[in-house]
Amino acid sequence: MHTSQLALLRLARGGAVALIGTAVITGVAYGAAQDAANGSAIDAAYGSATHASAQTHTAMGTATHTATASSPNGAPYRTAPAARGSQRVGGLLDVAYDDGAGHTRSYRLSCGAATRRGAGRAATADACAQLDTIGGPAPAVPAGQACSMIYGGPQTARVTGTWQGRTVQESYRRTNGCEVTRWNRMVPALPNPVADASRTAPVRG
Repeated sequence: MHTSQLALLRLARGGAVALIGTAVITGVAYGAAQDAANGSAIDAAYGSATHASAQTHTAMGTATHTATASSPNGAPYRTAPAARGSQRVGGLLDVAYDDGAGHTRSYRLSCGAATRRGAGRAATADACAQLDTIGGPAPAVPAGQACSMIYGGPQTARVTGTWQGRTVQESYRRTNGCEVTRWNRMVPALPNPVADASRTAPVRG
């Protein structure tokens, strides 16, 4: 084969290789461009969907907040105060007192918001105020409570009725230090035997 023919053959082969290389490069570039375009479109679509979802959640949150924070007429809801009659005030107590020396007496204590001054006795207002202070008739001394053996007198009392809506049935005596203290907490709802004794004691000349 002549030299000129060999040169032409080599030139043809080189051109073919160059064309193949160009085609490969072009294909790769085109694929990359397509991938980029598709990726951008997917990202844009995902971003739009995410934005729309966020807007939906925001709208739902706003609607929920509006529904829970406002009444149908648009005014804010307010927690209604407890009804005034939901808690009973004061009570009605019957007291039976025995001084232990053959003298008894009974009286009624009527205590309430509208009758704070009480009814039936001049000392009822003070008695009701004392009961308010100690939270109602003093409860019984706990079983097993250690008490001093100080005798306070033969007096006894029985208190029955209601206080702040609960039933009251309490007995009082003055047989030891605990019972004397319990009785004294109830004065003037219960008589004060010491004061009564001082008023009735004979005057010595």
